[in-house]
Amino acid sequence: MDVDTFHPPFFNSYSSHLQKSWRTVGVSTHPNTVFSFTKRCMVQQQLQNQQNQQQQEKTTNISSSSASASSTKSNVSQHLYENHHVMVKRNRQSMAFRNGSPLVFSGAIDSTLQVVATADTTNANATATIVTSTNIPNGALVAVRVNNNKSHNNKVKNNHKKNKRQSKMNDNNDIIHDTPPHYTLTMLDHNHHHDNDNNNNNNTKAKQLLDDSNIIGYGVYNPYSMYRVRILCHLNSHRSLFQQVQQILLNKHDHYQHHHTPNNNNDDDFISASASSSTIDQEAIQTIVRFKLLDAIAARKAMNLPSPSTDSYRLINGEGDGLSGLAVDILGGTVAVVMSSASWCELYKQDIWNVLQSTFNNHNNNNNNMQIVWRNTPSRLKQDGYNNQHNHPPLEINILSQQQQQQTQTQTQTSGTIVMENNIKYITYPFDTTSQKTGFYCDQRENRQWLAQYCKDKHVLDLCCFTGGFALHALLNGQAKSCVGVDSSPVAIQTAIQNAKLNGIPIDTNACSTNTNTDNDTSKMTDAEEQSKLQFVQADIAQFMKEYIPSPNFPNYYDVIILDPPKLAPTLAGLERAARKYHALNRDAIKLINPQQGGLLLTCTCSAAMTQKDGGRLFLETVKQAALAANRQITLLRSNSAASCHTQCPASFPAGAYLTASLFYVSPLPTTF
Repeated sequence: MDVDTFHPPFFNSYSSHLQKSWRTVGVSTHPNTVFSFTKRCMVQQQLQNQQNQQQQEKTTNISSSSASASSTKSNVSQHLYENHHVMVKRNRQSMAFRNGSPLVFSGAIDSTLQVVATADTTNANATATIVTSTNIPNGALVAVRVNNNKSHNNKVKNNHKKNKRQSKMNDNNDIIHDTPPHYTLTMLDHNHHHDNDNNNNNNTKAKQLLDDSNIIGYGVYNPYSMYRVRILCHLNSHRSLFQQVQQILLNKHDHYQHHHTPNNNNDDDFISASASSSTIDQEAIQTIVRFKLLDAIAARKAMNLPSPSTDSYRLINGEGDGLSGLAVDILGGTVAVVMSSASWCELYKQDIWNVLQSTFNNHNNNNNNMQIVWRNTPSRLKQDGYNNQHNHPPLEINILSQQQQQQTQTQTQTSGTIVMENNIKYITYPFDTTSQKTGFYCDQRENRQWLAQYCKDKHVLDLCCFTGGFALHALLNGQAKSCVGVDSSPVAIQTAIQNAKLNGIPIDTNACSTNTNTDNDTSKMTDAEEQSKLQFVQADIAQFMKEYIPSPNFPNYYDVIILDPPKLAPTLAGLERAARKYHALNRDAIKLINPQQGGLLLTCTCSAAMTQKDGGRLFLETVKQAALAANRQITLLRSNSAASCHTQCPASFPAGAYLTASLFYVSPLPTTF
């Protein structure tokens, strides 16, 4: 207790006693003198008590040193089967991934730690090391931990402020960012600690970090990505999977102990253990992917996918199914199109492929073997640091076997696959590497079927129709009076025409490529073409709307318009320009809505930046301003997202949201009196 906080009555009585004693010896009894002397006495007594307490603690520690050493070794040893560790900060920013979000940002990392097994340096013949890198390699499986030491977390906050100032200085010197501290825990063979003078201090810090932390889960590390760790297995949400992965790593630890006894100093054993480290990671990745794939299959069965009316859907949707950066679409029940957008997917390509192949063979209702097509997104991979290996070499990149390469090459780019969605057939070309994404957009499946119910006896305009999804649904499932689809891609229009013929719909082949020729010779049309309710036009939609002229092929106005443009805002940087584009397109589309009776506008954005900005209010505000520019009143009826098979992680929502499909009622033009 601080002497300044002593209770006043005690101090007053003690001072009175001193004053009486000092008067007898002629010492000054001024209050300040008494207080100063009293305080010195108290401080001396306090220091003496502290020394006695320290001596007592030292004696206690010495008496229990053997038990304590054994306990400490046990606490540290329980983490040794995990080679790599990432320590995250305990703060509000890191609360999301501590509660289940799969993405750990670089700024949330406190430090990294690597357990290095090395030969006994006292033996001149044993110089090989299992891990030679001083950093965690790209694609390595890491244990993600959070530090529970409050004093350490306070120190981290202070260091963060210092690093922030240092980062600004570094930016002026063309240094992009600073790296969190990296610790190496050096272990001798057979779990003996290598505590020489050089690494004793480092080992002490590393042991303390392990002892003061709790594990969150396992993930893959990427030193180049903004997403420094993609957690694939959370302790709380997938406890059984966590235990399986933990057991795999424990078996690796037992394997090391078995091959590295105190009497075994063979360098080759150390090198083979180094090679097997990535093999163990591959086994763990296969276990994780298999678990998540089976879970995804069960979830789709709960959604009644596949069904007699629909055999195409999204099976794996990145973070939504616990495999960040990986998407898998099933087309026609016979082809699985993989979309890789993360570095770890490319590094473990062979392992993912093998798991998909074996699982499909065991769970495919059809007796046909599922064919796998592997695609990637170069721009996303570049952002994720793939092929940027000059400082941190990746784990060995897996190459597809020759048999698997031949399996993919047997299908030519023109090989079509028939898929079915809501009883409507489409032809897709998943083996054509130039086609968009996976060759078919499953994300609008529920929106297409939902909108069809409002299209009975209506004139429908499908802008950016791609292969005719909304138009075919409106006509076949909604009994629309007529449908016009417009897209700038000649390949998309040709495919849309094929889809119409595939479903037995007569198509007007005399429709112009642009809506500028109004004197078509309808006398040359066949009977089927005269009865045609469907047309597809190759044209830029902005030009089509501005130059729109009613004709025998095109109605005066439309009752239902779908506007589903491609991604106009790939990043936040292009959001402002994209908003202007969305405004212009929606303004011109609203002008084509029936002015006497009004109509419906389903307007969409697949730009995550637009969908997530201000909770989606930016997009709605953009459409509202477009309606004002068109001198029309609109009412929001409903706003949807992607189909339910495009699952999302609730812990990171709305980070995975990208699609918005908003249905508006456009009022008639006001009557002029």
